Amino acid sequence: ESGRLFGSVTSQDVADAVQRAINVELDKRRIDLAEPIKNLGEYTIPVKLYQGVNAEVVVKVTAE
Repeated sequence: ESGRLFGSVTSQDVADAVQRAINVELDKRRIDLAEPIKNLGEYTIPVKLYQGVNAEVVVKVTAE
């Protein structure tokens, strides 16, 4: 109800979601998540693909 999660969304959760969504394996160490996500909302997370090549992943955390 307050928009807070009982747990948190980690870089491993993001990597798993990317693999399920677009069938691309992504190492959790390449995801630049400063701290685990603990609130509902939309987050833009930087991803380091290769040296000098970066991307962004938009993560939407919603209630079930």
